[in-house]
Amino acid sequence: MKLREMMFSIYQNWYLYVVNILLLTLMEIFVTYNAGLSIQISLRERMISHLYENYELFNITDTLFDSEEFYMFRQDLTNLNNVAHFYNLAMENEDIYFLSAMNQPIGIYQRYSERFNLIEGKQAEDFPNVLTMILNQSVFDFFQLNLVDDVLFNWEEVEPLSEYIPIILGYDYVNDFHVGEIFEGLFYFRAVNFIVAGFLDANSSIFFQHNAEFYLDSYVIVPFPYRLIENDTLDSEDQFYFGILYTAMINGNVATGLSPLALDNLFESIANQTGFLNFMFRGQTTFSAQFSQMRSLVAANRTLLLQYSGFVIVFLMIIHFSIMYTIRKKRWHFRLLSIEFGYQKFKKIEKLVYGLPYILSYIIVLFYFYYNERYLLALSFIVAPIVFIFIKASSHFFE
Repeated sequence: MKLREMMFSIYQNWYLYVVNILLLTLMEIFVTYNAGLSIQISLRERMISHLYENYELFNITDTLFDSEEFYMFRQDLTNLNNVAHFYNLAMENEDIYFLSAMNQPIGIYQRYSERFNLIEGKQAEDFPNVLTMILNQSVFDFFQLNLVDDVLFNWEEVEPLSEYIPIILGYDYVNDFHVGEIFEGLFYFRAVNFIVAGFLDANSSIFFQHNAEFYLDSYVIVPFPYRLIENDTLDSEDQFYFGILYTAMINGNVATGLSPLALDNLFESIANQTGFLNFMFRGQTTFSAQFSQMRSLVAANRTLLLQYSGFVIVFLMIIHFSIMYTIRKKRWHFRLLSIEFGYQKFKKIEKLVYGLPYILSYIIVLFYFYYNERYLLALSFIVAPIVFIFIKASSHFFE
């Protein structure tokens, strides 16, 4: 009997129920998205404050500006060994992060090119240039870059002369490649096999070229070697390769809490120990100022998000309760049921009828997040019941 009477009510007001279900679904999806965004904003603000509060970035570069000087420097194996020693000591020092990063493209064999984000402009016919970022371990550690599914990258597997170079792909590639896939290419003019070791988490970013949020989603990430080798002998081909690789790796930024004077003294000591003197600091980057601005912007966005969310939720609730009030106004048949079946039985039927939109909207929300934004599915399990409870607690103001 309850089911028959409930179906009668739905039949009488079906269009209002449809609108109400859609409205509740929209509200629950909206609140879930905003809750997820609010959590991300809070985590981002906490990360910025925790990681970068006491750090300044100083730009470091070699002074081999003249092409002839650069060429002659690379012909001397002692110079390359000095660079290797310099880099290794800088990486081992606990007072600094030696951040080596550059967007030097790699060449990919032509048959793979359609699967990659290529650099705009004229391309080599056999090995088109791919959008690439070459990073060392300090960049990963300092900016807390992580791989999908918490895969750990083994930096010690990156060997300069290995035929296989492990690479990490930005999140945009997660559906186009699989871990372990191998493809041929060029790295600093040397033929190698690149092997996919994992994928960066979505929206991974670093500070690069005065950009506080340089996103890596569309990039191929090539790791610099974990440690530079000091060689006794090299053939001409390997020396050419090491010369370009080693000098590239000492250009970047130094993140530190040291004062500029203390930093100068530290690198003067490293230079005296290694014999490599061809470098200079170009002063502080805009890192500190940009992250202060970012932190203020994050806080402002969070306040704006809360205000906007509150306005939309109140607006949707007013519409929802207006619909429910309209249904109640049209419930002459419920008054008849109350007389025919008694008040207690009538109240049970009424709860089933008015609870149906919440149940159906909740099911729709779960299906939506399962097939579209699965990372928010768990949050929707929590948010949707809270929305339901909040609406029920507020309903007496609109009755």
